[in-house]
Amino acid sequence: IEGLGATITVLAGQSALPQKLGRFREKLSDLRQFWALWTLYKKNKPDLIYCDRVNIFPAALFSRLTKTPVIWRVMGVLDIMKTAGKSLALRDRFLKFLWNSPFACVICTMDGSGGNQWMKDYLKAAKRKEMLLNGFEFNEEADQSLILPKDGINILFAGRLEPLKNADLFLETMLTLIEKNPNKKYTIFFAGYGSMLEELRKTAESSDYSDRIHFLGQLTPSGMKAARVQCDIHVSMNEHGNLTNVNIEAMADGMVVIVPNSNSDSGVDSDTDQFIPPHVFYRYGALKDSNALISSINKLSEPEEMETYQKNAKAFAKDFLKSWDNRISQEVQIFKDVIS
Repeated sequence: IEGLGATITVLAGQSALPQKLGRFREKLSDLRQFWALWTLYKKNKPDLIYCDRVNIFPAALFSRLTKTPVIWRVMGVLDIMKTAGKSLALRDRFLKFLWNSPFACVICTMDGSGGNQWMKDYLKAAKRKEMLLNGFEFNEEADQSLILPKDGINILFAGRLEPLKNADLFLETMLTLIEKNPNKKYTIFFAGYGSMLEELRKTAESSDYSDRIHFLGQLTPSGMKAARVQCDIHVSMNEHGNLTNVNIEAMADGMVVIVPNSNSDSGVDSDTDQFIPPHVFYRYGALKDSNALISSINKLSEPEEMETYQKNAKAFAKDFLKSWDNRISQEVQIFKDVIS
């Protein structure tokens, strides 16, 4: 990999084993990979072992069988991880045994998925637990070639167009918003791609307001910057959490950011509530409450309300968001602390 300055070894997964092994194929693959890693470990005697979320098996074994500090890098917490935590099935009990290994440190992304509570519940043996917010590229230049129509209020939906993001519900809600407010000009922009793109296009084209719905496709970072600075409101309806990069970037560019309320049962966005105050992110109500979302957009479309939230977002971002360089330095310092 150019610029990395290191040799990369890719270990084949279960596809390297015969299909006739059936349900044992995955387990034998895990053991085969761990043996390859163990051989590398004995040969290189590393100061630190770093494993990502999916490689919990080698991470747990190295932390239990060696004295070398192991860092396990959890991204967001998936729903299946929460479900497994409450399950008594043998496979899930074994998974919880792996989670509860004596890791030197576990690093979780603060993305609204409820990582703080999950780590408290299932990672009691970890010596150190860190929740880190993703960084933001403060100096991104806007793509001057991307010019959006502007006649009223521009609303942006950015990210992967997938069911878990509720892109279809958002579109249905926006069509209702436009229909119920004939005296206001709302224009909707989708930035991103995904499995629902064609379905969303067909819904928009078959509506009476196809001229108000625009699909920008997958944009470069500079293109996303251009879209954000030309839009007024950013709506997020993510079921896994709403402290994502797209919302952080929207906040930093002074957009009005509208998100659903946190879910006390699943823990989704409990971390968002702790970090982002209500005068910065506007909570519209329950995730799938379309009427509440419409009411919120109508309220925040008023010039005074919009200006207040835009100013609040910029001020908060300036004081609390970190650049990517700062964020990477923060994690590297954790590595150094763990080794020392």
